[in-house]
This record gives sequence, C-alpha cells and structure tokens, in this order.
Amino acid sequence: MLKLGYIDALRGWAVIGVLLVHCLGYGNEIYPSILNDIAENGGRGVQLFFIVSAFTLFLSLSRRNDKNTNIYRGFFIRRFFRIAPMFYLAIIYFTIERYFWGVLTPDIPPELTSSSIISTFFFVHGFNPYWINTVVPGGWTISVEMVFYCLVPFLFMKIKNMNQASIFILITILLQHVITNLLKVYPFTDDPTLNQHFLYYYLPNQLPVFACGIFMFFLITVPKKEWSISPYVIVLFALGALLQITTGRELYSNHVIYGIAFVFLGYALSLKEIKLFVNPITRYLGKISFSMYLMHFVVLHWMAKWNLLNFVESSGSFLTSNLNFGIRFVILLFMSVLLSSISYRCIEKPFLELGRKIIRRIESTV
Repeated sequence: MLKLGYIDALRGWAVIGVLLVHCLGYGNEIYPSILNDIAENGGRGVQLFFIVSAFTLFLSLSRRNDKNTNIYRGFFIRRFFRIAPMFYLAIIYFTIERYFWGVLTPDIPPELTSSSIISTFFFVHGFNPYWINTVVPGGWTISVEMVFYCLVPFLFMKIKNMNQASIFILITILLQHVITNLLKVYPFTDDPTLNQHFLYYYLPNQLPVFACGIFMFFLITVPKKEWSISPYVIVLFALGALLQITTGRELYSNHVIYGIAFVFLGYALSLKEIKLFVNPITRYLGKISFSMYLMHFVVLHWMAKWNLLNFVESSGSFLTSNLNFGIRFVILLFMSVLLSSISYRCIEKPFLELGRKIIRRIESTV
C-alpha cells in the first residue's frame, strides 16, 4: 500500500501557490523583482493540482479494477460528489456577489449571462472564452478537470505502461500546438485579450500537464526493474528540447516544463517524505485545498471591500512592499483556512459520504 501523505502535501503547496499569485494582484505596491517572480509563478500551483489529480485518478482506478465490474460508474459518482456541491455553492455565491456587491478583482471578466451561468452549472463553460472564467473566479480549472474526468476511463484502458504514458505526453504536446495555432488563426472571439486567456485556460493547453500526472503514476507505482521507455521516444523528447534551446521556439510551454518538474518532485517525495515539504500543516492544507481554492476569492473580495489590502504607507521600498504583501497574505491564508475548514467538514465530507452511500446502494442492487 502506497503512503500518500506526500500527495496531500503537494495539494497543500499547490493551494499556497495559488493564494500567493492572487494575493499579489491586490494592493498598489511595486514589488521587489524576486517577490514578484516567485508570487507570479505561484499560479503554477494549478498545474500541480492537475498533476496530482491525474495521478490519484489512475491510482484509484487501478486499485478498484479487480474489485468492481463497473468501476467507471462509481468513478463518475465519486467525482461528481467531490466537485459539484462546493462548486454549485460557489456559483450561487459569486452570482449574488456580482449583482449586489460588484466585482473587485483586478481582472474584470465579461458580463454575466444566463448562458454563462447555465454552462458553468453543467461544467461546460470551458468551451467558450466568454464563459470559461466568468461566473466563478478561477472556475476554468473546474471545467478543465471535469472534461478530463470524461477522458480518464478511455485513457486508463489505453495507457498501460510508462512507455505509452511517455508517448501520450508527446501526443498531447502535438495536439496542444496544432489546436492552439488553429484557434489563433480562427479565434472564437475578436477580443485579443479574451482569446489569449482562453488559449491558456482551455483543456488542450493543459492536457500535457495531466499527461505528466499519468506518467508520474507509472513512475511511482511500477517497480524500477519494469521501467521501460523506447529509445525513439527519448530521442523525440531530447530533439524537442534541443530545438527549443537552439531556435527559441516554444515547443515545451512554460507550464508544461513546470509540470515535468512537479513529476520529479512528486517522485522524490514518494521515496522520502521530506519534512520541509510533507508535514502536518501542508497535509492539512491539502485536505481542504479544494475549499481553499474557492474560498480565498471570497476572502480577497471582502478584504478589498473593507480596505484590508494595505496596512502601511507604501514608499516603494523593499521593506514596505514586503510588509504590506506579508500582512495581506497572512490574513488571506488564515481566513481561507478558517472558512475552508468549516466548508470541508460541513459540505465536502458529508457529500463525499453521500456519494459512497449511493455507490454502495447501486452495487447492492446489481
């Protein structure tokens, strides 16, 4: 049985990164370059979430494969009750917030419409640049996740070893570039900023990261003596890297490179749960990370509403900029953990148990 404390911890670090980048977007300071670079790239926590998601989904299906003749029915029920209750609550809250209190986020999304709300309710908002991130802040990740869930049964049946997982990474990178270049020529919208955001958010651009998570599943679960990757596959990876270095053309996108790095981090922590990364705090943050992902937007809204963003007069110095950011982040983290602990116990856990009961009831009648 694999020890999965490091998986919870990775989720914990992922949500810390997301909080960092969104905390950076508030306030009016000019931050020191090192703080700016670190916090801005905290957004790659989303890719870490995707890596962990693909890994755990394959792990879960592999454990149930011999126990249940219809593992996919239970898979979709579990996924729905894992995501939908909190997300539906977020749809209701942010719709009310938008109409009654306005939008205080730095990047104002398009206007709410009945189409964007309905599409978000059915998790298909990721197919339209006007819907993908309009209703729930950061809601694009939920659509990408849910659509990926629909692909998982097919991928689980087709990808059976490390070599096939490696090939799948290459295929997804090829698809990423082909589809993205087509949508640059034939965009869904005439708004260049909206189209640029969509081309980053949408599933084909994130699919190589999920593919890295599938590779991590085989890297961690398959004994070393059974590791096998075709030399031709390795050559293709190497040629791609050399071509990118030589020509400056982006074959491996920045977020995909982060994904590859996260695979190595996950593998290292599976061998030894280093306390700096895997500890009771990061593991707990990982357990409540889904609630935190949604709740921290609520906290930031009300911090902005109540002028709790800057606490000392900013002189543009290293000290005052860091001090304002540090205080804001501590408040954001504390309030997000507090609210998320409540929602995790009162909403997430009860609905997860409800999903299990439904699965047991269905299985007992079959």
